[in-house]
Amino acid sequence: MSFTKEYINYKKARFPKLFTDYIDGEKSLAPFYNQYPSIENFNKIIAEAAKYNFNRDIVTEELIARNKNHFDMQPKLQAAIKSLKDKNTFTICTGHQLCLFGGPLYFIYKIATAISLAKELKHKYTDYNFVPVFWMATEDHDFEEVNHFHLFGRSLKWNTAAKGAVGRMSTDGLEKIFADFCELIKGNANAEDLKKYFADAYLAGKNLSEATRQFVYSLFPDSDLVIIDADNRKLKSLFVTEMKNDILQRQNEKQIAATTLALEKLGYEKQISAREINFFYLDNNLRERIIYNDETKKYDVLNSTLSFTETELSGLIESSPEKFSPNVALRPVYQQTVLPNLVYIGGAAEISYWLQLKSAFDLNQTLFPILFPRKSLMMIEKKWAEKIAKLDLVWSDFFEEQSAINKKYLAKKSDATISLEKYNDELKIVYNSLVEKISSIDKTLKAAIEAEHQKSISGLKNIESKVNKSLKLQYENSISQISKIKENLFPGGAMQERTNNFSSLYLNYGSGFINTVSELSSFDFRVTVLNEA
Repeated sequence: MSFTKEYINYKKARFPKLFTDYIDGEKSLAPFYNQYPSIENFNKIIAEAAKYNFNRDIVTEELIARNKNHFDMQPKLQAAIKSLKDKNTFTICTGHQLCLFGGPLYFIYKIATAISLAKELKHKYTDYNFVPVFWMATEDHDFEEVNHFHLFGRSLKWNTAAKGAVGRMSTDGLEKIFADFCELIKGNANAEDLKKYFADAYLAGKNLSEATRQFVYSLFPDSDLVIIDADNRKLKSLFVTEMKNDILQRQNEKQIAATTLALEKLGYEKQISAREINFFYLDNNLRERIIYNDETKKYDVLNSTLSFTETELSGLIESSPEKFSPNVALRPVYQQTVLPNLVYIGGAAEISYWLQLKSAFDLNQTLFPILFPRKSLMMIEKKWAEKIAKLDLVWSDFFEEQSAINKKYLAKKSDATISLEKYNDELKIVYNSLVEKISSIDKTLKAAIEAEHQKSISGLKNIESKVNKSLKLQYENSISQISKIKENLFPGGAMQERTNNFSSLYLNYGSGFINTVSELSSFDFRVTVLNEA
C-alpha cells in the first residue's frame, strides 16, 4: 500500500472560523485558552500540571480494575496504567461517544492522534512519560447519535427500546446488524478481520461500554493506549466538590455565558449553552436533568418523581456521586479533575466549545489543557484519482462547491462556457453617457435611466445563464462524473471522515491504513490528502 501525501489548510477546507482562527494563532483568542498547541509549549503545561494534586492512586486502581481483562491482549497496557502513579507521568486525552463500530472515521483518527502525540512528546521530553487515553462517553444518553454506522451508502442501524446512559445498554439485538454487515462485505479479502472485530466486541460484550473497549483495543493492539470509563463511583468521588459547586451554588453558567458573549462580540458563533445546573441524575434506564424549583426550593429530576431538598441532595452527592453525570459543559472539568492531563484532542466543533469553558475551569481551580486538533484526512482511491486527472482537474478543486467545480471544468473547454461580461462594460459606457446627456436636459430622468441599465444587466445575465445551461448539457457526462467524485470524497456534502465508517477503508487497505494514519505528524495542522499511488 502506497500513498502520496498532499495537504490543504483548514480555511481552504472550510473548517469553522473559530477553529481556524485558533489554529492560526489569532491574538484576540488568547484569553480563551491556556497554551497554543506547539511542541515547545508542552514544557509550560507540564510545569503548570506539576502544581496540581491529582489522586493518582485511585485513578490507577480503577483503571487496573476496569482494564484487567485486556492486559494479555495489550502487553503495554498494564505498564502504562501503573506509570500513572509517577508524578512525571501525564496523560494525552481524547474522547468520543460510543458510536456503533466506531461510527464515522474521525473516531479512529482521534485515537490515532493521541497515540502518536504521546510518542512525539516522549521523544522531545525524555524525562517524562505520556500515556494516551481514550475517554469513553459512556454516560451520554443520545442513543440516536451512536446507534448506526455508514458503509457503501447504507446506514446500518441498531434499534432497541433501552434508555438511559448508552454505556449501560445491553448489546442484545446486534446480531441482525452483524448479519447485514457480513452480507455487505462478503467476498473481500479483509472481511474476516472486520467480522472478528465486530463479533468479539459487540456480540460477546454484555453492554456497549464493554463492547467499545474491546473494539478499540482490537484496532490498536500494539499501543500503550488506556481506555477510561467515567461512569465510575470512585472516579466521581474525586469530583464531589465541583459537583456541589455547580448544583448547589450554580456559578458555572454565569462564567460560561460571559465567555460566550465575549466570543460572540468577536464575531464567533457559540457551540454550546451552559445551564443553571449542568448535571443529570443518573440511574438504571434514567439520565435526566436536575433543575432547581424556585417555588418549592427543592431540586427536581425532570421526567421523574424524584425531588430533593438542598440538604438531601448534598448528602446524596457525598454518599452516591455515581448518580450525578455532567453535561457537555462540565464533562471537560470532570476529565481534568480526575486525570493528570496535559492536552485534549478534538475536532473543530469540540475545540470551539472548549474555548467557551476556560472561565469555568478557572472558577473550579482546574487545569485547562492544551487544545489540540485531531488528524484530519481525505483518502483518494486510485480509480478516483485517475478520473480526476482525466477531467483535467485536481483533488483540491473538490473542496469547492459542486457548481464551482462544474464552472472550472467548463471554463477549461474553449467552447464550454460563455461570458457576456464585456457587454456589461459596454452597456455601462452607453448608460453613463445617456445619464450625462439626458441629466443636462432633465435631472429627474436619471433614476429611470439607471433602472433601465439594471434591467439590461439582468437581461444579459439571463442570456448568459441560458447559453451556459445549453453548453453544460453538451458536457453532461463529464459533469455527472464530477458529481460522482464529489459524492465519494464528500458523501452527503461532508468530508469522508465525518460520514464513512473505518471499515470502508479497511476493506481496501487492511490494518495498514490505521498504521498510515498513526504515523502522520501530529503537529502538521492541515488536512492530509492521501492519494493512492
